[in-house]
Amino acid sequence: MIRLQNIQKTFHRGSAVELKSLDGLCLNVDPGQFVILLGSNGAGKSTLFNILCGSLAPDLGTVHIGQRDVTQLKEYQRAKYIGRVFQDPLKGSADKLTIEENLALAMKRNACRGLRFALQKGQRGFFQSLLEPLELGLEKRLDHQMGLLSGGQRQVVTLLMATLNDPEVLLLDEHTAALDPVTAEKVMCLTHKLVEKRDLTALMVTHNLQHALAYGDRVIVMHRGKVAHDIFGQDKAHLSMERLRAMFDKLET
Repeated sequence: MIRLQNIQKTFHRGSAVELKSLDGLCLNVDPGQFVILLGSNGAGKSTLFNILCGSLAPDLGTVHIGQRDVTQLKEYQRAKYIGRVFQDPLKGSADKLTIEENLALAMKRNACRGLRFALQKGQRGFFQSLLEPLELGLEKRLDHQMGLLSGGQRQVVTLLMATLNDPEVLLLDEHTAALDPVTAEKVMCLTHKLVEKRDLTALMVTHNLQHALAYGDRVIVMHRGKVAHDIFGQDKAHLSMERLRAMFDKLET
């Protein structure tokens, strides 16, 4: 599903603050895998996501999604294949529009929009059916502006928006980091259900080691722009906090 080949990206090349963010990174992700990306600040995780989305171009290397070489495609051209949820709950939605207006726009992401209004007859009932099982009362607030929601409520809606059209790739960019622990756990449970139910190929950046142990079927630890550890299968199933911390300690020495 995802194939990154020899990706290199350097910022401020030739200056005193030159930074090699990705150093010949190679990564293959199979369809339906839920990959957890770990790494210290500066390991290259955000750069990897931005290159996948097309908001950054690699200095060298190729990016494939499915059977397509998307290396030269702009960010808006890749949007039909990729759903992304950001750390900041204010990103990824329009705060002046209502919940149902945001969801309706997300449904039309891959369609020719024309001049018709996004909301269509019958959509409200569908949106209510999506929100009601979450037990957050959002199904009764479809006409409320997104800007009036709490961070956790907004992140839940944004997650639904990102997955409405079953994207080929779902990128979760520390999407629970700005939430309190209880809300973060609720959002992670919803994330797990959506990924599993829709059989999505997902990559999640997180600094929460407990989430890395509890979720996903593969853990990748990045260091200095490369894959330092790739843990899957039975190794992932039996991964412990002690072993995970030991990996980080060894990388930092």
